[in-house]
Amino acid sequence: MDKFEIIEDILQYKHLSIFKNKVIYLGYDIGATKTERAILQTLIQNTKSPLSAEELSSLSGLEMTKENVTYHISSINHKAKLIGNRILIKNIVKKGYFLNEEM
Repeated sequence: MDKFEIIEDILQYKHLSIFKNKVIYLGYDIGATKTERAILQTLIQNTKSPLSAEELSSLSGLEMTKENVTYHISSINHKAKLIGNRILIKNIVKKGYFLNEEM
């Protein structure tokens, strides 16, 4: 697994950079909401194993329902697909969500 790096309050992982107020993917702002930024940040900081919706909610500090987590992940993937023609977050049924290594 690749490691993430924090440089001057910017969390970087492969082609993804998370700033305080925006997410840059392949050089473009994907228009991520605060909730979407928190989900991506949590996934970047926990790349060792997939996270369930409940774990994502708890670790990100957002305390969302499973349906809300699913909705925001779908939104993130839609935005990323428009830019890079691939999704950022994958899901393994009954295991959880993880970052797409092919981003």
